[in-house]
Amino acid sequence: MKRGASVRLHLCAAAFAALWVLGCTAQTVIYGKASPYNTIIVTEDPKGMRTLLFERGGGRQSVVKPGDPDHLELPYARAALAG
Repeated sequence: MKRGASVRLHLCAAAFAALWVLGCTAQTVIYGKASPYNTIIVTEDPKGMRTLLFERGGGRQSVVKPGDPDHLELPYARAALAG
């Protein structure tokens, strides 16, 4: 395979992988409201996991799995219950 064709093949594969990852992590905003301190946002992913954020693109404050109250998604929640 020629070098140019190999480079194009690798670029296409990388672009496809990036689009696939973005599609898999798509979050739908199910609630958003301004508060006196920040914006409250709740998103839901394709697996049904709901995430609380205090700004668009911010860190996850909590993650819940509706219907499974024992599910702990974030590491700090597991550590808090271990002690």
